[in-house]
Amino acid sequence: MKASTALKSMILTVLLVVAGILPACGSSQDTTPASTSPMASNPPDVVQVDYFYEKDACFCLGLATVWINDTINNDYKTQLDSGKLVYKSYNTQDAANAATMQQFDAPKVSFFVTTVRGTVHDTHEVTKLWLYTDSSGKNEVLHAKFLEVLKGELDKALAGN
Repeated sequence: MKASTALKSMILTVLLVVAGILPACGSSQDTTPASTSPMASNPPDVVQVDYFYEKDACFCLGLATVWINDTINNDYKTQLDSGKLVYKSYNTQDAANAATMQQFDAPKVSFFVTTVRGTVHDTHEVTKLWLYTDSSGKNEVLHAKFLEVLKGELDKALAGN
């Protein structure tokens, strides 16, 4: 009887993760409401990305780090070079990053996008990324969806939406 209950619980958890109700790899579900600021449609002065990662994370989160770094440093090189996009990454296992983690109230693995317009900073955490991590490194569908979410968030922020 206990095995049946445990199996039902495991199946329910898997279904909730797949449905996007529970997050994958222990991160929180994206509950950030869309910005309703009247300035939201104006391009920002700067978009800042703050990525928090664990150096010794599981394979799927290590792969996510590679995808994030490669995408930002290659596909957004022009925006980085112009200063329109600022990218910072923090190893959450390094005590030197503890204050920054506390400032963002950042989980051990998290991705924040901040649009800056003058003195107004609008920050939100992008948790949808973690739904598309790949534990095998061979799932092109997950890889494509991860990049779609990542680039979608960056493009939206850079456009001011």
